[in-house]
Amino acid sequence: MLGFVRTTHPVTQKHGRLRCEELEPRTLLTIYAPSQILHAYGFDKLPYDGTGQTIAVVDAYDNPNAASDLTAFDQQFNLPDPAFTIAQPEGQPSADLLWGLEINLDVQWAHAIAPGASILLVEAKTSSLGDMMTAVDYARQQPGVVAVTMSWGSSEFSLETRDDSYFTTPSGHIGGSGLPGGVTFVAASGDSGGSVIWPSSSTNVLSIGGTALTLDDSNNIASETGWSGSGGGPSKFESEPNAQQPFQGYAMRTTPDFSYNADLYSAYYVVDSYGFNGLVGVYGTSAGSEQWAALIALADQALALQKIGSLDGATQTIPALYNLANTSYATYYNDIVDGYNGYQAGPGYDLVTGLGSPIADQVVQGLINGIAPPPGSRAAASKEELLTQSQPAERTRTAESPIQIVHLSTPLLSPSRGVEVVAIANPVAGDVPKAAEVSTAANWDGKVAVPLIQPTQVASARPAENRLESGGGESGIFADDLGNDGLDGIERGEMRI
Repeated sequence: MLGFVRTTHPVTQKHGRLRCEELEPRTLLTIYAPSQILHAYGFDKLPYDGTGQTIAVVDAYDNPNAASDLTAFDQQFNLPDPAFTIAQPEGQPSADLLWGLEINLDVQWAHAIAPGASILLVEAKTSSLGDMMTAVDYARQQPGVVAVTMSWGSSEFSLETRDDSYFTTPSGHIGGSGLPGGVTFVAASGDSGGSVIWPSSSTNVLSIGGTALTLDDSNNIASETGWSGSGGGPSKFESEPNAQQPFQGYAMRTTPDFSYNADLYSAYYVVDSYGFNGLVGVYGTSAGSEQWAALIALADQALALQKIGSLDGATQTIPALYNLANTSYATYYNDIVDGYNGYQAGPGYDLVTGLGSPIADQVVQGLINGIAPPPGSRAAASKEELLTQSQPAERTRTAESPIQIVHLSTPLLSPSRGVEVVAIANPVAGDVPKAAEVSTAANWDGKVAVPLIQPTQVASARPAENRLESGGGESGIFADDLGNDGLDGIERGEMRI
């Protein structure tokens, strides 16, 4: 899920050996800056920046440099510094290199899309499911939170519906701008192709799959296809939500709902100084989860300007998003008709990209128009009330030397490719490489083993104990005593990002 390009010799990391091989230049890799993505998906047409709203990012372990890396990211791309808070509801977690990179991706790109929103990073003590659900519960309880993004997950398990209640708005919740309102929960669909993971599969969660995005010289979309790693398929345990019934005939919940750029060859810039010492390019469906959460925050800001509270995910956001496709599909979404992840993409809803990627300015406006103002409220906010944001000037150069791919894998957790990170070594200050030539090393898989930790079995009142371990993609496989993917009794084992 996390991609990085680097030109160093092998180094030893805390989780094992991180090897970097000299690679022959072969394939064009593009790494996108915030202004490019904002324009491609139409965010730069909106007069909203998320002011008054809080986006909660839930991850495991700690990144001790998260705040300073966010500041460096803002300086690199001319973004304002947000109100940024780190919460550790179960005490100080240990630092973790791979989860630290996930934290930076989630925080920095949620901020890039909604630069006026406050960011709340909630760090779970460990990656066990119990600790992760404690962090989710903490996040949803905090005043001002309108969206919770979760770039992690597990293979489905028989008791998952028991924990779906975590992804609901608490009674009496105060959302953005101090108004009573709801919370929308967003999760990545996974990077293992045509398979389903939880919490993405929860009927209370907005599931985001992956695409491969190519832009033209004006940063308009030249092409967008379904990404081969995009998680998707019918759930084994979650019933079909009403919103999906007009679009799919599986009689069960299917994922993803929508999609977003996730491909290796169209990665995102991230600043990471804890594990990778520089500007890195990251890819995977993780990158879409926080950006869709930021999109929801923009809509919630617009509603708040009309004195309307933030949207509830299960009862408002998700049904409204599907209803937009029923109303005028091509107005709101880029229909992705090509691509294969084990399933074939095609016109309309599919198990690779869902209903497609957002035309963000139209989706936000559609969400605004789909919520009737309460009696006596203003019909709309005036233009002067809306905070318009200027886009940073693009600073690019062509990399002078080949970029290399490092592939970190957690084979004990999943048959998928593991965490993929693409990083740029020693970037020149204020000078962003726009594209470079890369290829993968066919004779080296770069695997770094992560120990499989078996937590103590827990009582049924607590969430099933699984460990969400840093890895590539959101999918993970339970490891219980019987080796049956955790589908008997209390599931135990590890999950991952």
